[in-house]
Amino acid sequence: MKITVVEYSAGVSLDSIFHNPADLDEIYGGVHKANRRISANLKIKRDTLQIYDGRLRALGIAGVIQLTRNVELEIIPKFLGNNVGADWKATLYLLSTLSKHGSILTAERITASTSYLNSLYEIAGRILAQEYLKCRRKPLRQYRKERFWDYAIDGEMELSVLFERHPDGIEQSRIRFDRLNAYNATIREAMKVVQPFTTDSQVKNILSTAVSELGHQGLPSKQRLSIPARNKEWQPAYDLSFDIVKGLGSSYDAGRFVAPGFVVDTWQLWEWLVTTGMRIGNTKHTILPQDSVRWGYKETHSGKYSVNVFPDIEVVTKDSQLTPLYLLDAKYKLVKNATTGEIERDDLYEAFAFCSATDTNEIVLVYPADDPSDIPGHVKKCSTYYVKDVMIHVVQVAFGSITEKGGIYAFSANLSSGIEGILKSS
Repeated sequence: MKITVVEYSAGVSLDSIFHNPADLDEIYGGVHKANRRISANLKIKRDTLQIYDGRLRALGIAGVIQLTRNVELEIIPKFLGNNVGADWKATLYLLSTLSKHGSILTAERITASTSYLNSLYEIAGRILAQEYLKCRRKPLRQYRKERFWDYAIDGEMELSVLFERHPDGIEQSRIRFDRLNAYNATIREAMKVVQPFTTDSQVKNILSTAVSELGHQGLPSKQRLSIPARNKEWQPAYDLSFDIVKGLGSSYDAGRFVAPGFVVDTWQLWEWLVTTGMRIGNTKHTILPQDSVRWGYKETHSGKYSVNVFPDIEVVTKDSQLTPLYLLDAKYKLVKNATTGEIERDDLYEAFAFCSATDTNEIVLVYPADDPSDIPGHVKKCSTYYVKDVMIHVVQVAFGSITEKGGIYAFSANLSSGIEGILKSS
């Protein structure tokens, strides 16, 4: 059974769905356990699933979560509401994998359509291929102790076994520094899982070559491991591979495909997407994210303390990084009135504070558009506020579908060019 709720909405009445007290108790227990899993995976300390007055709500997250053995919860991002496209889950999954503001819930299996499952494998395979090409020049090796038998002395041996008869020779041991380790075993196994589902011939060839180069391996790691510091660039590939092996393995049970549950921290994901989009798409300027700027100070009996502000993005010239050309602030909420361009007064005051602190007279507030069918990264201007000498532009940016090859670059190019166009015309 699937329950669908929209993030931050009034939620769904459980009493109207479950009439058996035992079923309700099971749901309550499932919600409690899900909160613990979500907190552990996203490193947040609040309960994101809440039941109040018999209604189940989701706050600050989106994705697909297993509540009980027979009940799964689908949480739609608030800006999409009920106006969702077919691939929103695949898009969120891709963004969470790239940004690390999400997590695959590896212990959960969710009933999924074939297209949804295939899109997840397609995305995962593409990412693994890119990561392997990026890191292959620095192989992931580890020290291990090897036992072997040979008549030639090529390692250390104990005197107690020197005269023992063995058909292959004398038992010896040696320390080897090679690719045979749990990290590579996990990555290789993940590549084998996703390879049959990739449709891009280039990606398929890269994965095939990687599996061959990694060679024979042992079993994948049972617990998530930390990559040694000397090979830290392999950590993203290993983390994704571990999730694939533990949670993305497919099976066919009674005519149903199963896929992993996953969850994302929505506001952090939106902030990351806007910041990354500007970094990739704006090649003429330098992008400074989350730079602390002193706005004033607070004076108490114990001394003076700085009052700082943190605009999401400062766009500065490559030659001089003193006064920003303009600021951007990602707002994970809907525009209060999209027709008139009205926004919350708190957003307006905060934008003015950012400009005041940085001596900048132009800022763009970036809200998500509520139409998933729009072109990814398409920018639509809603309004411009003029407060003293400061211009505050209100825009909506389309989330769209970025699961196609090059989708994140298309989003970035459209976002950057759209914002630059609005600034030039103002």
